[in-house]
Amino acid sequence: MVGGVPAPAPGLPGGFGFNSSAIQSPYLNFDPNIISPNNNPSAAEWISMDGAINKPTRGRFEMAFSQIGGSVFAGAALGGTSGIVNGLRATNQLQLAGGQAMPSAIRRTQLLNYVIKSSSNMANAFGVVAVLYSAIGVGLSFVSESNDDLNSFVAGATTGALYGGISSPRPKGDATMIAKLKPMQRVTRSAVGCGVGMALTAVYLLMFNKEKYIKY
Repeated sequence: MVGGVPAPAPGLPGGFGFNSSAIQSPYLNFDPNIISPNNNPSAAEWISMDGAINKPTRGRFEMAFSQIGGSVFAGAALGGTSGIVNGLRATNQLQLAGGQAMPSAIRRTQLLNYVIKSSSNMANAFGVVAVLYSAIGVGLSFVSESNDDLNSFVAGATTGALYGGISSPRPKGDATMIAKLKPMQRVTRSAVGCGVGMALTAVYLLMFNKEKYIKY
């Protein structure tokens, strides 16, 4: 009895009256090589998610959803920023042209219209490009999955060519002349889009696979 509290029985802390050395847990009876293969202390001893080490191991179809969603949000952010700049410039010009202060409610409404229109247009453009790139990349992965970087490069070039050739150019000048030059314009825009897609894909590959292509 210590201070009014019964002393623990010998053999086991807590005093249950039996020998703790006879207790053996089956969970402690395992081969250490399971967590350290081949007795290598530098081997990984934890479980990591797919895509967490060095390079994503998820398939292109799984990555397509995040790429498309991220592209739409990035386009909306860029478009919103551009809309704010253009809206402020346009409302300032209208205010100077009118010679009097524009009511804050009208100016706020016009600025909001600029932001919404610019944001939606750029989000749609980025989303279309991401959908084209992802669809082409997924299709190429079914054909050849051994060289994913080559598939990304081809998908980027093809996406740029298709988007540049399919999208309608802004009309400038006589509509009749634009109709006559339309096929030539589309070929030119397709070639430019292909070059831009190849350049952006090359930058993307160098950013995420720098150690593979750049030797120090």
